[in-house]
Amino acid sequence: MSDIPNLIQAINKDRELAVEVLTKLPQLIGSDQMVTFDLDTPVEVPSIPMFQRQLSAGNLGTRVGNLEALSRGLIQEVDDISTEVGLDRVNPFWSPLSLNNDGDIDRTEILFRAEVEDGVRLPFDGYYELVVDRQFEGDAARVGGWMLPNYTEQVEARYTGRPNYNETINANTYQLTTGTRTRTRSYTRRSYRVGHYYRWLRWRRRKRRVVVTRSYTVTTVEPIVSSLEGSMIAQTFKPAETRVLTGLDVFVDRPGAYFNTASPRIILCETAYGQPDMDQVLAHGTFRENATLAYDSSSTSRQQQLCNVDLDRPVLLEGGKSYAFVVVADAHFYLGRTSNTDKTGGLFYTQDGAAWDQNLSYDIGFALRFATFNSASEVINISPLSLSGGIASIKQDLLSVVPEGGEIRTEFELGGTWLSVDDVDQLNSLPAHTPMRLVLEGTEKVMPLIDTTRSKVTALRPAEQMRFFSSERPEAQEVRIAYELVGFVDEFHTFDPALQTSDDVRHTPSMIEVKESGDGNVRSVTAVYELPSSSAYKHDIKASTSTAAKVFDISSIIELNT
Repeated sequence: MSDIPNLIQAINKDRELAVEVLTKLPQLIGSDQMVTFDLDTPVEVPSIPMFQRQLSAGNLGTRVGNLEALSRGLIQEVDDISTEVGLDRVNPFWSPLSLNNDGDIDRTEILFRAEVEDGVRLPFDGYYELVVDRQFEGDAARVGGWMLPNYTEQVEARYTGRPNYNETINANTYQLTTGTRTRTRSYTRRSYRVGHYYRWLRWRRRKRRVVVTRSYTVTTVEPIVSSLEGSMIAQTFKPAETRVLTGLDVFVDRPGAYFNTASPRIILCETAYGQPDMDQVLAHGTFRENATLAYDSSSTSRQQQLCNVDLDRPVLLEGGKSYAFVVVADAHFYLGRTSNTDKTGGLFYTQDGAAWDQNLSYDIGFALRFATFNSASEVINISPLSLSGGIASIKQDLLSVVPEGGEIRTEFELGGTWLSVDDVDQLNSLPAHTPMRLVLEGTEKVMPLIDTTRSKVTALRPAEQMRFFSSERPEAQEVRIAYELVGFVDEFHTFDPALQTSDDVRHTPSMIEVKESGDGNVRSVTAVYELPSSSAYKHDIKASTSTAAKVFDISSIIELNT
């Protein structure tokens, strides 16, 4: 029993120590001084803010500084990955500014001049935007709004002989019910954006290829008037190898007798489970004038006409993959049929563009027109870039379809030598004019295809001064911020970071530390700001370059331990 008083005394002592620690905890977290704990032996411990300030000042040596730089790099990498995959980033200890055109930016500020696109950079002093297209008509071929190297057409017949005059099928066999609603759908096709590269942020954007999705809206059945007929007929097929399709040939019976009233058209699409898939439209086709030719109506003399169908764009067809072309007509329109000659597909009917019935006995008489190119490497000259005052950088955006193993390279001429835009760093002389070209790599049967309506090349020259304001940040009194500068060189550049409080006072850092990457391309700057009182603030950054030919980026701004 004599141990009970000792036990109670020990418990009370532990309680006093616990109370002491809990009482001093706010000082440990919030003060900027040494905190004394009255334990069995008094102990002085630096507060967390004081310890952070010592870290930022590098007082604990090179190893701690390197670990801190590594930490910032990990933060940046996590932020990049979260942005790339579209996930939210939540962390109570750091908060990177969203450096993009709809992020943490104050665009209402009259002094705002920075260009923000995945990073803060010197603004444009001048730029010239060029739509990517052939410089002269003979430099390349065009199919609709798409450009490809010059080619000859190779016709691949999918029939063994001309169908007889009575071997026909009507593309408009079944009358649709009056009042059927117009069917409008959105279709998608995957393609590639190639080479989104320019001098600024060069350490991230080099030769990047991103998969994107293009969308279309297509009406497959026009509004019903009185007794409109509008069924569809389709033919599926498979190419033996990957080729670029530029058109079709289709047998038509007495085309001139029905063409004007039928308004026939073609829809090229992919297939699903062996049937035409109208949710994956690739291109649209129109009949040439030879479909309007008239023929004698006598059954003994009339012949089926092989009519040409031109597509509104070239299409890269993959070998062994199933596709379909759908013939749509508003009135009677007769196509030539053959026996099931093309063993890779078959004939399909539909009344509504969705439910398909197959006829295994017949095919439409047709041929495929494929492009054959002169060589496995082709050059297309495009218009030159010109910019008064000189070109310091080139940005390219190419929306294209690139075959497996293919490549597109944008090149500019400098001093008589052709250079890829990857080598844009060599534009140190600020030329006012430079010729441009595209180099396409593929094979004689497949080449990259370029959408000229969505592709452009831009010549840029930055200003020599910049000021950037962020949107307002929450209240704070001590703020610790890490900046990453890419391509910063003391000989040419200045960087003047600060915080602007709500009273319009600009506060510069009370402490600052600079670290260089091993290759000297990335400079990490850690700054500690001590504001007079707790208040909301904005980032206020000034920067400059002595020559527009040499610029740098602020690739990230991270508020640490917010």
